[in-house]
Amino acid sequence: MTRQLDQLDKKIGATIRLVQTKLGLSQMALGEALGLTFQQIQKYEKSTNAIASTRIPTLCKVLKITPNALFSMARHFARRDARAQRLGHPTDALSTTSFAATARSISEHGPHDDGGEASTK
Repeated sequence: MTRQLDQLDKKIGATIRLVQTKLGLSQMALGEALGLTFQQIQKYEKSTNAIASTRIPTLCKVLKITPNALFSMARHFARRDARAQRLGHPTDALSTTSFAATARSISEHGPHDDGGEASTK
């Protein structure tokens, strides 16, 4: 039985894409670092498949973020999009100001969060 992806799963995929792009990693390079095909990375990014929880630590190490940062960003975008949907606004995460601001922040300061476990570089 295939489970339905929830909004957090979908936003994790979008967050992976955002951070990967800001680091200049291709889907192929990220896939190789994780022992996966670029097609599988693409499925994560497009929310066709949810990423297994056992892959999160390695993924985060490659993306130079903590798991806390990954989930925090994804939760932020899920809440924002749910709020926008209630108000009848479009919710294309990659074209929104909030995602762009996060991308700028990652570009300027690195893709790590302020608290919790330190990122591995």
